[in-house]
Amino acid sequence: MRRCLWHSVKWGEEIMNRFYLKGPRKLPVKLMLKLFLRYVRWKVRSYEEKMGWKPLTVEAPVIRA
Repeated sequence: MRRCLWHSVKWGEEIMNRFYLKGPRKLPVKLMLKLFLRYVRWKVRSYEEKMGWKPLTVEAPVIRA
């Protein structure tokens, strides 16, 4: 489950930065998504520390444009 969660966070960041949310009209949506992903990262890291787990690194496939 942890690996799946970290993969989803990384996937969400890549989609946000590379593909969909470009242009000034989509800036509020991009900001809200960035804040949400930052919150998810913080919450999961604090939970991992509480449980005594070492952080996972997730490898994402390289997407070539």
